[in-house]
Amino acid sequence: MKSLRVLRGFKLSYIYGRAFENLAPLRSDSAFHHVVAAAAVAETFVTDDKELRTLLSRVPMEGFEVTDLPGFLGRVR
Repeated sequence: MKSLRVLRGFKLSYIYGRAFENLAPLRSDSAFHHVVAAAAVAETFVTDDKELRTLLSRVPMEGFEVTDLPGFLGRVR
């Protein structure tokens, strides 16, 4: 199931970021998990949160892209 694969990949990326890249925990971290699980059904995930983009873009999923709004709008035009 795509949503479980994306969520599992995100959690591994999250743990890696906290353990090896010294990313500080944020209050919104628990919300990230819910957002990612819901976003897994989309082909493109658009967010302005740089840290969330970094963590989620490490998840290798065919047909799933992570971008910011300017990048998304640039592709759509």
